[in-house]
Amino acid sequence: MGVGPAGLAMRIGRPINWDDRVSSNVCHGHECPLMIVEQLRCAVAHPILLERGINAVLLVARRTSLRYADSELAVSGEAVKALVPLFLK
Repeated sequence: MGVGPAGLAMRIGRPINWDDRVSSNVCHGHECPLMIVEQLRCAVAHPILLERGINAVLLVARRTSLRYADSELAVSGEAVKALVPLFLK
Protein backbone atom coordinates (compact mmCIF):
# COMPACT_ATOMS: atom_id res chain seq x y z
CA MET A 1 0.00 0.00 0.00
CA GLY A 2 2.56 2.58 -1.02
CA VAL A 3 5.83 3.81 0.43
CA GLY A 4 7.08 6.98 2.03
CA PRO A 5 4.98 9.39 4.08
CA ALA A 6 1.84 8.92 1.96
CA GLY A 7 2.03 5.13 2.15
CA LEU A 8 2.46 5.21 5.92
CA ALA A 9 -0.47 7.64 6.31
CA MET A 10 -2.66 5.25 4.30
CA ARG A 11 -1.57 2.24 6.36
CA ILE A 12 -2.09 3.76 9.80
CA GLY A 13 -4.90 6.20 8.98
CA ARG A 14 -3.49 9.31 10.59
CA PRO A 15 -1.36 12.29 9.50
CA ILE A 16 2.39 11.86 9.18
CA ASN A 17 4.85 14.71 9.71
CA TRP A 18 8.10 13.49 8.18
CA ASP A 19 11.51 15.02 7.60
CA ASP A 20 14.81 13.55 6.49
CA ARG A 21 16.78 14.83 9.50
CA VAL A 22 15.47 12.16 11.86
CA SER A 23 17.24 8.89 11.12
CA SER A 24 14.89 6.83 13.31
CA ASN A 25 11.80 7.62 11.23
CA VAL A 26 9.63 4.57 10.65
CA CYS A 27 8.84 6.16 7.32
CA HIS A 28 11.72 6.39 4.89
CA GLY A 29 11.19 9.10 2.27
CA HIS A 30 14.23 7.84 0.38
CA GLU A 31 12.13 4.79 -0.56
CA CYS A 32 9.46 6.93 -2.23
CA PRO A 33 10.02 7.72 -5.92
CA LEU A 34 8.11 11.02 -5.68
CA MET A 35 10.22 12.20 -2.74
CA ILE A 36 13.41 11.27 -4.60
CA VAL A 37 12.55 12.74 -8.00
CA GLU A 38 11.24 16.00 -6.58
CA GLN A 39 14.10 16.20 -4.02
CA LEU A 40 11.63 16.62 -1.16
CA ARG A 41 13.18 16.83 2.30
CA CYS A 42 10.07 17.01 4.51
CA ALA A 43 6.41 16.24 4.08
CA VAL A 44 3.04 16.04 5.74
CA ALA A 45 0.69 13.31 4.55
CA HIS A 46 -2.98 13.43 5.54
CA PRO A 47 -5.17 10.41 4.80
CA ILE A 48 -8.54 11.32 3.34
CA LEU A 49 -11.08 9.18 5.16
CA LEU A 50 -14.39 8.45 3.50
CA GLU A 51 -17.21 6.05 4.30
CA ARG A 52 -15.37 3.21 2.60
CA GLY A 53 -12.03 3.84 4.32
CA ILE A 54 -8.99 5.74 3.12
CA ASN A 55 -9.33 6.62 -0.55
CA ALA A 56 -6.63 9.24 -0.99
CA VAL A 57 -3.81 11.14 0.68
CA LEU A 58 -3.06 14.85 0.63
CA LEU A 59 0.73 15.18 0.48
CA VAL A 60 2.21 18.58 1.24
CA ALA A 61 6.00 18.72 0.92
CA ARG A 62 8.97 21.04 0.62
CA ARG A 63 12.52 20.81 -0.63
CA THR A 64 14.02 22.16 2.58
CA SER A 65 14.42 20.16 5.77
CA LEU A 66 12.37 22.67 7.78
CA ARG A 67 9.83 20.49 9.56
CA TYR A 68 6.18 21.56 9.36
CA ALA A 69 4.93 23.38 12.46
CA ASP A 70 1.76 22.40 14.31
CA SER A 71 -0.01 25.45 12.89
CA GLU A 72 0.83 24.29 9.35
CA LEU A 73 -0.46 20.81 10.16
CA ALA A 74 -3.73 22.35 11.30
CA VAL A 75 -4.07 24.30 8.03
CA SER A 76 -3.42 21.23 5.88
CA GLY A 77 -5.85 19.24 8.04
CA GLU A 78 -8.53 21.84 7.33
CA ALA A 79 -7.77 21.51 3.61
CA VAL A 80 -8.47 17.77 3.87
CA LYS A 81 -11.85 18.49 5.46
CA ALA A 82 -12.65 20.82 2.57
CA LEU A 83 -11.65 18.16 0.01
CA VAL A 84 -13.80 15.32 1.39
CA PRO A 85 -17.09 16.56 -0.20
CA LEU A 86 -15.39 16.53 -3.61
CA PHE A 87 -14.75 12.79 -3.27
CA LEU A 88 -18.37 12.13 -2.37
CA LYS A 89 -19.81 13.52 -5.60
